[in-house]
Amino acid sequence: MNENTPLQRGFFTEAAGHARTKNGWRILTRCLAMGGLCLPVGGGVCTYIQFASFASGFSKLMTLAPLAAFLAGFVLWTPVAWRPGPRRGLLVGAAVGALWPWVSWCMVMVPAIGDLLGSGFRETLGLPALDLHTALFWLLWGGAIYSMWSLVLFGALTIPVCAGIGYFLGRRQAGVRSSL
Repeated sequence: MNENTPLQRGFFTEAAGHARTKNGWRILTRCLAMGGLCLPVGGGVCTYIQFASFASGFSKLMTLAPLAAFLAGFVLWTPVAWRPGPRRGLLVGAAVGALWPWVSWCMVMVPAIGDLLGSGFRETLGLPALDLHTALFWLLWGGAIYSMWSLVLFGALTIPVCAGIGYFLGRRQAGVRSSL
């Protein structure tokens, strides 16, 4: 074999490494874009809840729901970021709109579950102590119940808005420039 072949000079390995790094940044920025566009949706819904409700105590939800919308958008957008397209974007956007309330309610409930595990509150009532598995079950189940009610009240807004964001972002990232 000749010493001057591209394989022996490392041409393909250098090009593959550069492409891998370039794709990694592209995937990261695409996921950050979806998370960043979902963040105002979570903030807008929580702002409406804060000002329209008669109850107080939504301060944790006000800070954690936009963060949950960002995280759900960022994580769920990863498969679309590898192969973007409007149809994939639409489906994943709808999934983000349906799942971020569950993520936000679970994030809100984590401190309460932690307090129940460590405070000895249940022992003072004569109840057995919670173990970690039971606490995790109630965290996930309670988040599901609360998010179900969130979807009943606001799902008609969050799911189509996030699906629209996903559709247009998928079109843009795929390079589709034609009209609708």
